[in-house]
Amino acid sequence: MALEEDKARLESDKVLLQHRLAELQRLIFGAKSERFVRPELPGQLQLELEGLEEIATAHKKMVAAYERSERTEESRHQGRLPIPAHLERVEEVIEPEEDTTEMKHIGDEVSESLEYLPGKLWVRRIHKAPPPNPRPAAAP
Repeated sequence: MALEEDKARLESDKVLLQHRLAELQRLIFGAKSERFVRPELPGQLQLELEGLEEIATAHKKMVAAYERSERTEESRHQGRLPIPAHLERVEEVIEPEEDTTEMKHIGDEVSESLEYLPGKLWVRRIHKAPPPNPRPAAAP
């Protein structure tokens, strides 16, 4: 009896050592992609991965369809939209306080703002003359 038990124990040790030797040889001499692959366990269930590639390609197509693309120069928004032309406009002119009779008029700064009273919308348009240029206009 003792001899049979010793023989069985030695056989199991031999199988264990052979397994360890094979794994070490695979780690040392095997390809890098195989170095850390665990051997299949006899009682472990396997995942059914059939059709996974089709699902992955469908997912990539779906993600690509919803991804935002880089904006082109034409599609970049250049600020606010203009105030609609059909709204009533109230003009306001702001002149400089100094005497500008002998000065050259360069241009006006025009700004529009949307004003609101309950039941009424209008555009307040302000013409603001630039500050006067201290040099008199040159004669043509």
